[in-house]
Amino acid sequence: MANTYAEKTRLSNGVWVIPDGDKSWGEELNHNFELLNGLLDRYTLTIKQDNVTKGTYNGTQDSSVNITTEFTTSEDIDALFPGD
Repeated sequence: MANTYAEKTRLSNGVWVIPDGDKSWGEELNHNFELLNGLLDRYTLTIKQDNVTKGTYNGTQDSSVNITTEFTTSEDIDALFPGD
C-alpha cells in the first residue's frame, strides 16, 4: 500500500492524514487514520484515562486532548490489544 498523500489533508470526518516526508511510515499510519475516519461516520470517539473522560471527538469540530501518561507500561499495551 502506498502513501497517496503529498500534503497534510483533512478527511471527510475531520481526521488528518500526512505525507511521509523523509520517512516511510506514512502509508501504514494514514491507513489507520483512514479506518478511524470511516468509523467516525457512525461513532463518536471518547478518550479516557484512568476511567476519566479526557475528551470526545465526533468529526464536527477540532478537538485536542491532553493525556499525561509519562511511561507506557505492559498493562497499557495489554489494554490496547484485549484478548491477546
